[in-house]
Amino acid sequence: MNRELNKPDDEAISLEGIAEHHLATGRPAQGTAYLNQALEIYERLGMAPDTRRVQERLAGLAAE
Repeated sequence: MNRELNKPDDEAISLEGIAEHHLATGRPAQGTAYLNQALEIYERLGMAPDTRRVQERLAGLAAE
């Protein structure tokens, strides 16, 4: 819905939430895919703190 309303920041937040749900329910590949989608939006919008947070989350997952 946020995509349809042209609210990319809200879309990224939603994608992060979906990612965390997948990670919490044992689906790391799906969670990572959603985090990467959120990261792409944050980077495009220049949202540095959010970009760093998602990059750190992805790095932590890669280290597991």
